[in-house]
Amino acid sequence: MTDSHILDTAISCVSHVASRGSHQGSSRERDLAILAISAGQAIAPPEMGWPYTLDYLVDLASTAASWAWDVGRYAGVEEVWDAVRAEYDRADDLRYGMTPLNPAIGEQDRAAILLEEIGEVARVLVPDARTATGRAGNLCDELLRVAAMALAWLTHVLRNLQEGVW
Repeated sequence: MTDSHILDTAISCVSHVASRGSHQGSSRERDLAILAISAGQAIAPPEMGWPYTLDYLVDLASTAASWAWDVGRYAGVEEVWDAVRAEYDRADDLRYGMTPLNPAIGEQDRAAILLEEIGEVARVLVPDARTATGRAGNLCDELLRVAAMALAWLTHVLRNLQEGVW
């Protein structure tokens, strides 16, 4: 990708983790647990500070991207990042800019957005997801959404650090 994207700095923080290779053999249970735990831990109490949030957002984005790589049949990690960038742009338009990157929203809002996307991943995995009563989406698409929102929040944190807000 030649043009710079708003998420590229955050992607550079995460790509070394997700590009180590496909995490085939990892269990869905483990991956879902990492998403849920990392999202919960990203909401750091003020006394814990930004490094705490940063680490968990990196874990969350790298797990979602690696899992999407496995289930989405991407040739390489750069294709995954291109899909995440496209998903962020779609979500930013759909939400009228109210993504975790927006400085006007609070940490509770960022967490709610991210947890909602993780809930969509869980919805795909429930036993009745593909029945008449279930409403499952596409696992890869939902994982790309999780990665995009985690990277948007990470971009917000990195900007605050650069501007000396924290």
